[in-house]
Amino acid sequence: MKKQDLLKKGTSIALVATIIGSQLLATVPYNVFAAESGVGTQAVPTNSITVSTWAQLEAALKSAAVTDIYLDADITIGTTTNITMTTKNIHGNNHILNANNKNLKLTTAGAVASMEDVRITNTDGYGLFWGDVANLEVTYKNVDHTGARIMYLPTGHFIIDGTVTSSATSHAIQVKDLTIKDNATANINSTAGYSIYLQTKFGSLNVGTNATLKARSYNISIYGTNDTTLINQGNMDLKSDVAQSIILSTNSSMHFQPGSVLKAISGHTAQEGLLATNGNIYVEAGATFEVESKGTEASVIAGSMLKLAQGSNFSITNFNSGGSALGSYATATDVILQSSQGVSTWDRGKVTNPTPTATYPGVFNAQFTLSGYSTTVTQTNLTSNNLNFLTAYKTGATGKIVGGSFASNEQDVAKNAVDALFTDSTKTGIKTTTDQAAIDAAKDLVNKVSDPAVKADLQKDIDKAQSLLDAKNAAAAAEKAKQDAALKAVNELFNNNTPATDAIKGTTDQAAIDAAKALVNAVTDPTKKAELQKDLNRAQELLDAKNAAAATEKAKQDAAKKAVDELFNNNTPSSNAIKPATD
Repeated sequence: MKKQDLLKKGTSIALVATIIGSQLLATVPYNVFAAESGVGTQAVPTNSITVSTWAQLEAALKSAAVTDIYLDADITIGTTTNITMTTKNIHGNNHILNANNKNLKLTTAGAVASMEDVRITNTDGYGLFWGDVANLEVTYKNVDHTGARIMYLPTGHFIIDGTVTSSATSHAIQVKDLTIKDNATANINSTAGYSIYLQTKFGSLNVGTNATLKARSYNISIYGTNDTTLINQGNMDLKSDVAQSIILSTNSSMHFQPGSVLKAISGHTAQEGLLATNGNIYVEAGATFEVESKGTEASVIAGSMLKLAQGSNFSITNFNSGGSALGSYATATDVILQSSQGVSTWDRGKVTNPTPTATYPGVFNAQFTLSGYSTTVTQTNLTSNNLNFLTAYKTGATGKIVGGSFASNEQDVAKNAVDALFTDSTKTGIKTTTDQAAIDAAKDLVNKVSDPAVKADLQKDIDKAQSLLDAKNAAAAAEKAKQDAALKAVNELFNNNTPATDAIKGTTDQAAIDAAKALVNAVTDPTKKAELQKDLNRAQELLDAKNAAAATEKAKQDAAKKAVDELFNNNTPSSNAIKPATD
């Protein structure tokens, strides 16, 4: 039930705060608003108020008696406002708060604030609610945002609940701590800065169970300063146009918990995809860890520990022929590499090949130490239960490494065959070379995959490719039918149904040409349409010339008949007598 409905239906009104004109007068905070409902009387907090203008909202924001503010209309912020209270909640009721490049600053340490069910527009570089005093906590639930920044809490905690979207032109979120609550969804986009900037030491990012964090950024997707902790229990989908997916500075760590998913795509042509400087990256059993980059530096870099645990599913790919999959910075990194389904590797420059350079099947364990992050990366202290890996594996030469559900050879071959059906990784369009034979061949490879979960995912892509091909074929068939109908109609305008005769039939009239023209207009292929239009234009020219010649001949005939008729009495040759004036 909307809060304003409760307020408007009150059976007793003893206000904590009363709006008189544009003034909000504090009164004794002991009574309640009450509203009748089908199940009795509902109590509403004594410290609530409903507002519909900026003057009312400003007064409520400044009132120590009001903690909960309910919007009854769209409101434009009139001036930047300091909020000194320790609790302030705005319930938007799906209205719009136009920040108007103003902001609402929380000035008391430890204050707690929230916004829910609201659309926020035109924020400045601080967002709307913000503050730089210690231990602030702000929660946004079901918020849609556009502006420079959604949140600036350099020493505070930002919590996302429900569904929150942000389209920002600067760093979208700049905070100390960020939590995406269980089952929440955060879609964070930045066209210039970072999607998420954890700017204060000992900050954190927590993605809850079944939560989704989708970040699209021109610059770095997630940047954390020293001693940052990242914990993913949900789904992280990151993509940067020209920079890295995740950078955490000195002594930071990333934890990808069981059941979590990471898909990170980096656009930097020189640097890494993921970096934990002098820090740790832990991918636990049951986690899926997929990283793609295209820089000369390694795709995944840690500076203390990189653990890909038994039961995890990982795929790390560097599309740059000069870049490796794994590296270390700024100190050497101990690597624990485990897989219950073996490990496959591709040499640098060959990562798009459907078949791995080397496959190490079965239960797999290896440990080694890495030094370096570019083409000079080296490994020492290598141990493994796989003798072939011991003798053949070179980190510096490896551009792609996969394990877990990504690792079995039939999976790799099937996945590459399926991926090759599509124009790009979004899988929203198929290549011009994708035909039924290509789909059938990929399907045969998918049928050989033993892991049921992987097989099901690949089958979904096969089904999508088939659907796109069916739609393409149906559209092509419809277009072919239109072209055939138009071609037949145009050809039948000419002698022998052949435009090359350059002569139209005696039955070709304007109606026939107009009918053919309608069919030509329905053709969508520009080249074919132009060809048909050329013949149609020629038919029109020939008909126009024929009609003009016929009109000229008719005029001559009419003039001759008139002259002959006028030789006779009553202008009638049947009188059988000429006029006296006829000489």
